Amino acid sequence: MTAMKNWIKDNYKNWAVYLILSVLLKYISIKTNSTFLDDFIKDNLILLLPALLAVNVTTISILLTKIYDLKKEFPSVSFKEPILAMRNSITEQIILVLLATISLILREGKAIGLFTSENGQNFLSVFLIMLAISAIQIVLDTANALFNFLSTEDEITNA
Repeated sequence: MTAMKNWIKDNYKNWAVYLILSVLLKYISIKTNSTFLDDFIKDNLILLLPALLAVNVTTISILLTKIYDLKKEFPSVSFKEPILAMRNSITEQIILVLLATISLILREGKAIGLFTSENGQNFLSVFLIMLAISAIQIVLDTANALFNFLSTEDEITNA
């Protein structure tokens, strides 16, 4: 439970930003009478999220290979925290895929009256946009970690 509390403490500001961006995008979509966002979510989100997960796993694989090499060269250096962060990012993305799947089922299903109304559909759209933004941010964080790690590796090996 402590890990969950720490995750919430570390990420609630990010989720607030994702919520604001999602509401703004949905608002623009509604005001312009555009169906692009809803069509994109319906047709592509469930494909996009696993693709971003695959990119993240590939990037993490590169990082782990480098960490393994450095660990052999510098056995006293601990890489516990970065490895835990990488594991958490993969777990987060898997949760995002599951949440998106459930949300899309609710959004397209007609049996639960709460989500068949316009407000219910808008709520789910905003939630799904938040999931997409979060998945993109996770990949960006991993890419930044890779660049930072590679520059740090150069500093360590050239010292």
